[in-house]
Amino acid sequence: MLGGIALDNTSQDFGIFIDNIRSSRNMSKEDFVEGILSTRQFQRYLKGESSISIDKILKLIDKLELEFFTIYNLFLKSSSFEYNMINEIYYHIMSLEFKEAFEIIEKYEAHNFISLYEKKLFDIYSIITKHKLLRISRDMAINSFEESIDYDKVMKNGEITYIELTALLYLVQIVHDKSKQHSIMTKLFIILKSHKITDFDEKNSKMVFVYSVFSGLLGTIEKYDEVIYIAKKGINLCEIHKTMNSLSQLYYYCALAYKEKRMLEKSYTYIRKAFFTLELENNPLKYQAFIKLFESHYSMNFTEFKTWK
Repeated sequence: MLGGIALDNTSQDFGIFIDNIRSSRNMSKEDFVEGILSTRQFQRYLKGESSISIDKILKLIDKLELEFFTIYNLFLKSSSFEYNMINEIYYHIMSLEFKEAFEIIEKYEAHNFISLYEKKLFDIYSIITKHKLLRISRDMAINSFEESIDYDKVMKNGEITYIELTALLYLVQIVHDKSKQHSIMTKLFIILKSHKITDFDEKNSKMVFVYSVFSGLLGTIEKYDEVIYIAKKGINLCEIHKTMNSLSQLYYYCALAYKEKRMLEKSYTYIRKAFFTLELENNPLKYQAFIKLFESHYSMNFTEFKTWK
């Protein structure tokens, strides 16, 4: 604790921030750490492999001829900016506004991130956006995703991070190999069922989108019990956050799964919930798109279904 500020002396991000200032002043790393700690110790600190004491952090800041509270406030402002920028990209992607997402990505591609976490998310969102806009090929996107998360290692781990989850969720949609696709889906289902996301609250509203996309994917491989399980987790989360984001899709995926299980009354119940939600959304284009899906899947005129009790 320093003057009311709880400075985590294991903060890799703060170390990267002060090292960026060091670099901008053309000070060598050796001169920067001389008399305080070894270059190797500092490198390990920047990589998140070890911590250093607050006393040593203060001495490093003195080397920059800056006052602690000034530099710490700059760090907080920069962290907040990166967080907000990443969220803006995320919401554009969720809204299928890939051109808008790309404009932000292009603007900040050379940004010197202080948060490695936000940098990794930025890279994942960049791959998604560029692939959607056909700026990179499918194979290039697959390779980029696998390299960014160390795919082979992640597939063996019992737990994954939200970043790894995001990469796997998109990767499973674009891989060629059906066996590989099935392996990723099995992995994701186990992770989501056992709550093994290490750095992310499963009740975070962003998980609604994850459940929506994944329940739809499970339907393509005829895992109908799993569809219902995942979709209902998403529906429950929508109720917690009082949001209709993806709710109509989640109801619809449940309906289709019950239809395939020959549980038609339950299927029709969820169809009605889906269309009731769509009416509340007041999005005519989306509503009409769902009508076409319904008539295709159920071989039934929607007007007749709507008036049928």
